[in-house]
Amino acid sequence: MACFPTRSTQRLPMSQVVVDLKECLQIEKAKERSRTRREQQENASSSTIEMVPVDIEPSIPSSLTTGC
Repeated sequence: MACFPTRSTQRLPMSQVVVDLKECLQIEKAKERSRTRREQQENASSSTIEMVPVDIEPSIPSSLTTGC
């Protein structure tokens, strides 16, 4: 393990390691919440149906309108 000092007196105390890990966990949880919110917004926008007004006039064949 080249990245850690071999002597324990040269390493960070465990209390500091715990504090650092808790900070990392908070950051990761915040990222997850942000990702979840973004996915929910994307899902909500992709499932939205846009209503568009359409003017539809019934077509009655002229053979039915004449001869009365």
